Amino acid sequence: MTKIRTFLLLILISLIVTLSVQLTEKFSDKPEDFTPLQRNANIDYSIDDFTLTSMDINGKTQYHLNASSMKHFQDSNETLVQAPSIELHNKSGHYWNIQAENGQVTEKSKSILLSGKVNIKRSATKQQKPFTITTESLLINAENNTVSTDETIQLVGDGISLKSKGMFTNLQTETIKFLSKVRGTYAP
Repeated sequence: MTKIRTFLLLILISLIVTLSVQLTEKFSDKPEDFTPLQRNANIDYSIDDFTLTSMDINGKTQYHLNASSMKHFQDSNETLVQAPSIELHNKSGHYWNIQAENGQVTEKSKSILLSGKVNIKRSATKQQKPFTITTESLLINAENNTVSTDETIQLVGDGISLKSKGMFTNLQTETIKFLSKVRGTYAP
């Protein structure tokens, strides 16, 4: 009887550990994994020098995306953009302007993965001065109004300089969570 109880306890502990790991991965603040597009996939349309405006369900602007070129791949239903410039809006009327060398827009334009010299400028608010963040890649989730990266970031503003490994930002609450190895200076 003791062996059966021990065995059942071990099974229960394994199930709890497995579920915990899966829930942690599902609800973590880390960006989703993106697989690079195959360059030989079928292109069903392309556009040069375009502007895309994405709206929420209430008809309010979520973001504007400008780019020098766009190619849509029929097989994966994903889109590659060159030299993207994105203006993200939040409820308080402030905006974040983001530029990069390349971008990948996922199905239904819910997420945009930027890569290559990503430069983020946050406009001034009543409480805060503007600042700039640079990194090598950035995931924008328009549906949740968040941006994140696991790459090293450099934040520079009036009297502040900060470096971190990874970042998670909620644009609605205008909060930035620096993930690890945070170093910085502040001079008021």
